Amino acid sequence: MPDSLDPKEAKTLSDILALVLDDHAGPATAALQKLRQRAQADRVTAGALKNLFARLAGPTAGDGGSLRELVAEQAATIRALQQQVRAARGQLAEALGAQDARADAAAKRRVVLVVGLGCAGTAVAVLAGVIGWRLGRHAATRPAQPPASVVPGSIAVVPPVRDPSDTAPPPAYPPEARRRGEEGTVALLVHIDAEGHVSGIGVSQSAGADLDVAAQQAVREWRFRPELRDGKPVASQLMLRFTFVLKKDQ
Repeated sequence: MPDSLDPKEAKTLSDILALVLDDHAGPATAALQKLRQRAQADRVTAGALKNLFARLAGPTAGDGGSLRELVAEQAATIRALQQQVRAARGQLAEALGAQDARADAAAKRRVVLVVGLGCAGTAVAVLAGVIGWRLGRHAATRPAQPPASVVPGSIAVVPPVRDPSDTAPPPAYPPEARRRGEEGTVALLVHIDAEGHVSGIGVSQSAGADLDVAAQQAVREWRFRPELRDGKPVASQLMLRFTFVLKKDQ
């Protein structure tokens, strides 16, 4: 290759060759525009570049290289550089992707931890609800037990009780018995018809004539709910006890 090459002309020529072989048209066009401006600044003209091509096209000392060989060498160098750039870009993309993946995994672990801590109470409540549901379901599937007063296969009996709506007063303390200081418990066997009325009274335990009569007179005015057998009202009997006690100041 001739030794009288102008370095600026050679640099401009090599840049032109590189841009001509560039795969990216847009950047190459912009770079050519800048190269044109630099050539004008360095006073490198088109005629000088033509003369340089002519000198390079002629025979050279040494290995007998030509312009074609120079262009091929420059093209091979450029392609090698392009491959290195692509490989570097790929490695950079892989590194960035791995870094992003690690960051995403760390963020997800933090979210799971926060959600787990924040929902601990809810998890306990849900677990308690499930246990309660299972217990309720187990209890629901168990056969219902009959009332203690009902024997399977027998008649269902509901004993008589005083009607809650009845407002008749309780037995009054007889004045004569109070004056004599009489006290005691009167037990009455009350007969109740199917309509809840008192049909008869028997004294099972006496506390004296006056106290017995006072208890019977009060109970005769009471109303009752009759005994039910299989849901039907029937006549029955009920034992009632009344205790008469005087206060100390009386």
